[in-house]
Amino acid sequence: MGIYGVLSANFSPNGQTIVSTSHDNTLKLWNLNGQCLHTFTGHSIGVLSANFSPDGQTIISASHDNTLKLWNLNGQCLHTFTGHSNLVQSANFSPDGQTIIST
Repeated sequence: MGIYGVLSANFSPNGQTIVSTSHDNTLKLWNLNGQCLHTFTGHSIGVLSANFSPDGQTIISASHDNTLKLWNLNGQCLHTFTGHSNLVQSANFSPDGQTIIST
C-alpha cells in the first residue's frame, strides 16, 4: 500500500472553492466546509499542481506523467497538452486567461 500525500492546494478566484492535487493521480475540488465536490481523474501518475483560470471556469493541472490537462469544473478533461520530456512541476494561467505557462 502506497502513501498518498496532498501536493498542492489553491483557492478559486472568488475564494469559494479549493483545488488540491495528490500522489494518487487525482485533483479534487472542495468547498470551504471541506466537502469534496468532485474528483478529477485522467492523469496516469501523481498530480503536482493545479490552478484556476482567472475567470474560475477551468483548471490547469501539471503531472509526473509529463502532461498538462485543462479541465472544466465538472471534471471533464477539455485538452491534454504534451511536449514536456519529463515531469511537469507547475502550470498557471496568464492574468487574461489566454496563455498557460508550465515548468
